[in-house]
Amino acid sequence: MTRPISILTLAAVVTCLCACTSKSPTTPAPMQGPTIWHNPVPDAYGGLKRWNAVRFFRFDLVVRDGDGKELHRARHLWDKRTGDYRYEADAGAFAALPFADEEMHIWRPIDLELPPGALVALVNRATGEGRIYIDGQEQPATLVPRVLQRIDHDSFWLLLPFQTQGANLEGQIDRARGDKVLKLQYPVRPGQQGQDAWLLQLARDSWRITRTQLHPRNSYRHVIAEWSGEKKVGGLTFATIRKLDDGSLTFEHIALPRRVAGNVFTDVATPLP
Repeated sequence: MTRPISILTLAAVVTCLCACTSKSPTTPAPMQGPTIWHNPVPDAYGGLKRWNAVRFFRFDLVVRDGDGKELHRARHLWDKRTGDYRYEADAGAFAALPFADEEMHIWRPIDLELPPGALVALVNRATGEGRIYIDGQEQPATLVPRVLQRIDHDSFWLLLPFQTQGANLEGQIDRARGDKVLKLQYPVRPGQQGQDAWLLQLARDSWRITRTQLHPRNSYRHVIAEWSGEKKVGGLTFATIRKLDDGSLTFEHIALPRRVAGNVFTDVATPLP
């Protein structure tokens, strides 16, 4: 099926944001050998104690092309205590988003024909269960894992500063820039071949992330994102922009609601806060 050019552009932008660029990696700047650091990143954004105390978390993820045109918007609400999650997006734009093949680390379209309309997902991140609706009509259960994968992707890009715990960490110094660089590799999951490697460039004064470079496992390809923007709420700080040559991710409407409607995670018609 032929998709409008804006949808094709969306797929291209998000593929780059998700996985890699088509460029060969540049020669990295010389770095000093690994050093042992106290991990400063979570504290630079308000600390794990504050983040762990949050129950409800709300944000929008917006994908824009290189000209700043909005291609896709996803609205998120998470109950961290129960794992309940509400995700809303346009079904057509969602269908154009790439999804990962866990074994090959290849990103490709969802390969599911979705009717046009408003997609609402009522799922649980802890159990992996849930229901998906488009314009109020329930969709096949095969869509649930695709939505959960998209939720993981969107939230990871925003919450990376609070998710460095549990990773293998190695501190380095970028001699060319004089900045500190933190290398992260997360433990290998069963059946997974190799590890993704993340390089986090940290500002010398604040220890906040200014740049990330992802090297996917078993691939020479990589993706670089420049971090900017700031939203402070509840004693926490969130970086709101990830900029690439091909487009950007922007995080909007970040909030920590004290309470939400009791049926927001079970009723399609209940509006997000």
